Amino acid sequence: MFGLEPKFSIDTESLRKQYLNLSRKFHPDFFTEDSPEMRDQALEMTAKLNKAYGILKDPLLRIAYLLRLNGILPENAEFKMSPSDPEFLMEMMDLNERIEDLSGLGTEFESIQNRLTQMEKETLETLFGKMEKAEQQAEAETEYKEAAELYAKQRYLLRLRESLNKFATL
Repeated sequence: MFGLEPKFSIDTESLRKQYLNLSRKFHPDFFTEDSPEMRDQALEMTAKLNKAYGILKDPLLRIAYLLRLNGILPENAEFKMSPSDPEFLMEMMDLNERIEDLSGLGTEFESIQNRLTQMEKETLETLFGKMEKAEQQAEAETEYKEAAELYAKQRYLLRLRESLNKFATL
């Protein structure tokens, strides 16, 4: 659709321009005088275009797509994935308990927020680096598997961040 090679590193500005051009080309308003079939095709193409652009512009969705494309991440597996690192899982349990025990937005809240931010940053940097390394190698299965582990960690961190944000809005 966008004529891109399946890889992590993409020119997002070029992608955006292609998306806007294709959006104009297939916008359903330009097909109002055409047959119902042509209007349906335009709607279908617009839906596919929007979905593809949404995946490609978001680095984490792009990673999940690439991991599925390379047979590392089965369809909808990101909702069932669990990191295998026991130290990471113990820290997630600890942070989750600390969030559940929060009584206000004081220093404990800030401490948890800072730790999550630090972990998210480290995990994303490592994950992005692993994906970039994978696309430079002919045999990248090991890098993709390690990226899947990091992706699972990022999903855990995201859920904890959501819990913390819910607490902050109470």
